[in-house]
Amino acid sequence: MDSEDERYQEAVDLEFQNLVAAVQREADEAEAVAAVAIPRPFYHRRYIDRDHAGTDRRLMEDYFSENTCYPLEIFRRRFRMSQQLFVHISTCLAQRFKCFNLRYDATGRPGLSTYQKCTVTIRQLAADMFDEYLQMGETTALQTLRQFCRGIKDIFKGEYLRKPTTNDCQRLIDMHGTAHHFPGMLGSIDCMH
Repeated sequence: MDSEDERYQEAVDLEFQNLVAAVQREADEAEAVAAVAIPRPFYHRRYIDRDHAGTDRRLMEDYFSENTCYPLEIFRRRFRMSQQLFVHISTCLAQRFKCFNLRYDATGRPGLSTYQKCTVTIRQLAADMFDEYLQMGETTALQTLRQFCRGIKDIFKGEYLRKPTTNDCQRLIDMHGTAHHFPGMLGSIDCMH
């Protein structure tokens, strides 16, 4: 009886070894077919080498250094605000939102500075895309614009983004009257500037 059990066990072991060998052969064949099969295409993201540090340096030389290339009146015309207000807004956004701070990529290269992000946003709002000068991609510029608008709303809504009070209106009327010697023109679009 023992010999019968042993033979039965040997037959089962042999069958199991044959099954394992067959599975291994199928796996090897599948690997060989996969190696010969047409590989999936590998798509690369398009990379445009932008000189963020050089662009920031030029921006600072053109508008924010002691010996600027462009005077303050050109800054005001291009940005629709004073340089002092621009710096105030940029500083507030950088302090409150980390996305407006200078960050570095995985290779250690600097990204976009606070002034670059705020400049491209304000230029977009002034309906003048400034992408080539600031070396910023379209997606980044649009994300920055959204963050800028959210940040301005969060930071300045209590002070500036509210309905004017009676005192505010009277101050504007008085200021306009002294500048243009024609009082009472608060509602006229022609005279608001």
